[in-house]
Amino acid sequence: MRGTLAHFALLLLLGYAALAFAAARAAPAVVVRLGAVVQVAALGLASVDAVRVLMTGAPQRVALPFTGPFAPVALRLDPLAAVFVCALALVGLAVALYAPAYLDRAGHRMSGPALQALLSLLEASILAVLLAEDLVGFFVAWEIMTGLATAVVLADGHRAEVKRAAILYLVVTHIGTFAALAGLLLLLGDAPSYSFDALRAAAASRTPLVYGIGICLALAGFGAKAGVVPLHIWLPEAHPVAPSHVSSLLSGVIIKVGIYAMVRTALDLAGPPPAWVGHLLLVVGLVSALLGVLYALAQHDLKRLLAFHSVENIGIILLGVGLGISAQHAGLPTVAALALAAGLFHVVNHAVFKGLLFLCAGSVHLGAHTHDLEEMGGLLRHMPSTGRAFLIGALAISALPPLNGFASEWLVLQGFVGATQGSPGLLRATAPLFAGGLALTGALAAACFVKAFAVAFLALPRSENALHAVEVGPMQRLAQNALALSCVGLGLAAPWVVPVLSRVGASLGAGRFTPIPQTGVLGGLGVGSVQPAVLAVAGLALGTALWVWLGRGMKARATGTWACGQGSVDGRAAYTASAFSNPIRRIFSNLYQFERATVPVAGAAPYFVMRSKTRGAISPLFEEHLYQPALRLLRWTSDRFAPWASPSPNRGLVVFAVVAALLLTWAAS
Repeated sequence: MRGTLAHFALLLLLGYAALAFAAARAAPAVVVRLGAVVQVAALGLASVDAVRVLMTGAPQRVALPFTGPFAPVALRLDPLAAVFVCALALVGLAVALYAPAYLDRAGHRMSGPALQALLSLLEASILAVLLAEDLVGFFVAWEIMTGLATAVVLADGHRAEVKRAAILYLVVTHIGTFAALAGLLLLLGDAPSYSFDALRAAAASRTPLVYGIGICLALAGFGAKAGVVPLHIWLPEAHPVAPSHVSSLLSGVIIKVGIYAMVRTALDLAGPPPAWVGHLLLVVGLVSALLGVLYALAQHDLKRLLAFHSVENIGIILLGVGLGISAQHAGLPTVAALALAAGLFHVVNHAVFKGLLFLCAGSVHLGAHTHDLEEMGGLLRHMPSTGRAFLIGALAISALPPLNGFASEWLVLQGFVGATQGSPGLLRATAPLFAGGLALTGALAAACFVKAFAVAFLALPRSENALHAVEVGPMQRLAQNALALSCVGLGLAAPWVVPVLSRVGASLGAGRFTPIPQTGVLGGLGVGSVQPAVLAVAGLALGTALWVWLGRGMKARATGTWACGQGSVDGRAAYTASAFSNPIRRIFSNLYQFERATVPVAGAAPYFVMRSKTRGAISPLFEEHLYQPALRLLRWTSDRFAPWASPSPNRGLVVFAVVAALLLTWAAS
């Protein structure tokens, strides 16, 4: 069958990678810039196909001219995959524009051509996962994607923290892959092939017990890739140490591939999900959202702060998907369709504003040579374009109108409000709790980004690097501004985008979601509706009126700040990130388990201390109480079986015979 643009994009990325590795030494600068051109072209082609599939609802399929080890190989782009291809295209295009100038200045140990080649292969592997139509092709592409993601994280692999993050990422995601594969094979049973169609047919005949075990294993395994709590421990370690443009792709797209696999499994491959699957996703989503934003608030490293916000937003996506499933069983089809569309819309929205924020974090590092908020301050004066782009991303992730983050989060919140109008049941009883948790998440996110923007870009510089910060180049500013405009555009276009995304639910195997009609407003559940364009116009009109009124007859006057008779004010007088988050840290002290130590460094302690230094650390809750006990148990178990690991031939033959007998018995049954 004739290939499509998305499949041609896949070949284009693979072809460039081969060329890049071959010509890297001959013309490294040309290879890096050629990579940007190829990535823009390939992802642009893929986005055309994705938009076409979303608008028409008609999947595109192509059979490749060779046969795999288990079945003929075919690739298929359907509406669900198209949503995630759009997210990849939006972030990938900006990353392609940003990468050449960034690689010229970043000084990573891995060469620019190698990073560009690996980045192209990584994008190709993401496309392959989204286009796969059978379990073999899916998991092969999935493992290639994991390996390539690890490779780009190791751009500075000589550093100990980078090696630790890469190993942690590999361990957690491979355990997740094993669980997901086991769950899907359990649902597949003795089906005649490994195709998705065979899995759909086999899963429908599974007993409730087998279905429950299989779906839980699959969701947990894919959730490890997505970074849901408590499987998130790799995410705040791996994303901060990767190159910033790679972090943009990792956080904006790759963790969404985990969400894609969860939605594909729950709503398509495993058949119509029971109500408890929706309730499970709601609980996991709320816990991830709240804990993600709470841990983000306590971070002073800008990239680590953004990484924890990825955990938060993954939780918000799961809240939308879980509400869609639960509302469908509660007899609320409009709420179900709206919630699922909102969850998928947040996939794209989070990709855009998180990709923007990570690119801005990379620009800050290039300009001020630090990720530490305590070493920044006053950057808006030296980096105005980056500061404005970061502010738009901060407003979007804080769910403020009329930006895109507000549109999707407001729809999820409205879905919970609408769920209280349904028939009595578990969803109606718990919907106010989930609505309150989502509202609290948004408020804490806003507080976190007030801290991040104010401490980094406002006030006075708190270090020499911040004092002499410089703006990044024009292509990097273009990439940031393109994503910032996408945040605005997606927010204003939300009333027309959400109805298109609502068709995705009707196209899945569950097939019970009713598309939302085009109304030009956000909402329609009888609890209020919003027109983002009207909000934007009203906000601009009000802001213009205030500016004219306040500026009339007033003349700006610059004067020094009073410093209590101690001379001039410097950056040390400004609020620090620690001081800003301290009240919230005290409120949630049982969660943080914050350890503080103050050491006098000047003066006669304890009564005449002139200067002191305070160090604090947050106890890793899940690492201490979940993973470390599990590791201790694993070590104890391995010590008990250590004698059987000796190279004795007799023991090896006994173990081999026992394992072979068990496998033959299982196969015969």
